[in-house]
Amino acid sequence: MRERFGGTAKSLSLGAKLGPNLRFPAHALCELADLCDYVNNGGVIFLHDQSDYNNYDETENLNDIAGYLQRAFRFNDDEVVDSTNNSGNDYAILTGNFNTANFNYFEDRSGLGSGGFDGPKTGTVSTVTDGDTFSVDFDDGTTEEIRVLGIDTPEKKQNQEYERIQEWEGIESLNHLADWGKNATDFAKQELDGATVTVGTDSEEGAYDPFGRLLGYVYYDADGDGSRDGLYNLKAIQGRYARVYGSSLTKHESFWDAEATAQSNGTGVWNQSDPTNSSEIRDRDADDIFFPHTTSVRTSGGAIADSRVPVYAESTATQSGGSVSYDQIPLAGVDENANVGVVGSPLIDESYEADEGFGTDTSGYENFVFVTNLADYLSDTSGDILIDGGHGQFNADFALSSEDAAYYQRYLEGQDVAFEQVNTLSSDNLSRGRALIVTSPTECFSSTEVSNIENFISNGGAVVLLGSSKASDAAHVTVNDLANALGSDLRLNDDEITDSTNNVNSDSTIPYTTVFDTSFPLFGKYS
Repeated sequence: MRERFGGTAKSLSLGAKLGPNLRFPAHALCELADLCDYVNNGGVIFLHDQSDYNNYDETENLNDIAGYLQRAFRFNDDEVVDSTNNSGNDYAILTGNFNTANFNYFEDRSGLGSGGFDGPKTGTVSTVTDGDTFSVDFDDGTTEEIRVLGIDTPEKKQNQEYERIQEWEGIESLNHLADWGKNATDFAKQELDGATVTVGTDSEEGAYDPFGRLLGYVYYDADGDGSRDGLYNLKAIQGRYARVYGSSLTKHESFWDAEATAQSNGTGVWNQSDPTNSSEIRDRDADDIFFPHTTSVRTSGGAIADSRVPVYAESTATQSGGSVSYDQIPLAGVDENANVGVVGSPLIDESYEADEGFGTDTSGYENFVFVTNLADYLSDTSGDILIDGGHGQFNADFALSSEDAAYYQRYLEGQDVAFEQVNTLSSDNLSRGRALIVTSPTECFSSTEVSNIENFISNGGAVVLLGSSKASDAAHVTVNDLANALGSDLRLNDDEITDSTNNVNSDSTIPYTTVFDTSFPLFGKYS
């Protein structure tokens, strides 16, 4: 065993050995007494806590159990994060620091599945919740709630608060989505309720989501021939009940092809999808742009020339760290010869949308206008704007997949431009784009991928690299290495830019600026 993953983790502490805790209700005391007998007879109990994600805090309940069982350990009411050793988010920590001297828990063993799931496993669907969630009673006696991997069906009417029309290309009616949420649920019940299924996971995805649901491929007998060779995930897309969820899964490309076919037919959930007639939003001349968690931009030789900088930070901004120091801090740079642009921030991240829980309405900033104009300025062709999702960006809190930029997708629809995620940087996939957006990758690019991107550029395509001051050192280096491989001297500086005066939501790590070089055609409304 080389390393282990821990998500939203807390630490352990030692406390006094306590007897039965009378805060438990009477029925719980009976259950605890049974647990106590189980332990005293040689049984083992695993207590799993998590940090207070979404205000979920059961720490004291778990500590009470430990106290009742007269065990000395307690969970601390804290959160453990690691900005360096993680699987994409600082709370999804990785460690190889094992106490092998006192514990023999770290050797390879048979029967331990990926991410804690020893699959594929076969069982019976016991309960269908909706089109992409149901429970399976496995033949080995375990039960799992399954979240169908790689797809998303619309929310039913009672769950509309969780629905976002921005995620549904060309659809603007929540009522329509609610109707198809019911239809998707009916489809799942028809196909799966009581059915025998085989569930497996994906090597590119974790086994479980943050809610403890197993992320699974679900195989079943779809045509009644007695073999479980039908893939429900794909059937739901083909049946026009679901969209593709922009993740890193290995089947992303085949799922995307199925979605494209379903959309072109214009039936099912897509019968109200009309991207070319989507309402135009946020398209106006740029007055100010915000740059969350941003770095500055430099070149391989040092400071970037003013003639290549379209946007600077305000004079009130501060630079911390960096191999190149600036008095006037550049936040974006262009390399017209290489068709490459570098921006120090993931400035199309939907985390900063009020509807996603951010504390301030940011719809008045012109981030979308700037990024789109930049892509067009560097590109000599037409087509979609593509975003790379195949190099560990999904679930990395410093990078973006298409799922993290749905509001930008809706903006582009209003401009009659498609926004698509590509996980495989093949010549065919790149050929449909005018520009490729790459955010901080956690995995390196292969020589074949670099060659394909070079051909894309030679055919008029552009590459826009978005960095982040939160990115790991490795991700930061990978962005710069890609720029170098593409023949550009642009680089991200290894610094952080903050502004205690001109910022969004009173957060100095989210500076905004009005310092534009308008000789660049990047600040007018998109047309």
